Amino acid sequence: MSSRAGNLGAFKLGTTTVANIKRWSGGGLSRTMLDSAALEDLFDKWSYGPTMSEPITIEGFYDPDDSTGQEVIRAACLAGTNLSDPRLYFSATEYFKLYDGSSAPGDAVCRVESVSNTTADRDASGMCPISFTLRVSGGYFVRHE
Repeated sequence: MSSRAGNLGAFKLGTTTVANIKRWSGGGLSRTMLDSAALEDLFDKWSYGPTMSEPITIEGFYDPDDSTGQEVIRAACLAGTNLSDPRLYFSATEYFKLYDGSSAPGDAVCRVESVSNTTADRDASGMCPISFTLRVSGGYFVRHE
């Protein structure tokens, strides 16, 4: 997924906008490599282990007077709860959603790893900066078709 930036970006839970995205990065995939060499082997041998989604760091702006904004992210982080139907929009209608590798959604969940402190730095529209990091367990974000 790499890095995205733009004025149409948004992080939503379902259709509810939590934060307008200035930029996000991460979300790629990596594989754990398992050592499969035996003591008598001349060279190292590696086998593929589980696949994992890299953390996604989001920077953007939220409305401090809207209870569906930063407080939802902070509450999920504090309570250790999953985010419901997270979506990373990169245009008005195009977005990434959770995928667990199967045709029926199920095992993939999105969790908040960290969230920035609240600040009083409002821009001209009254929005405040926010940054948070998401981790996907049991899947990854894929472009919605």
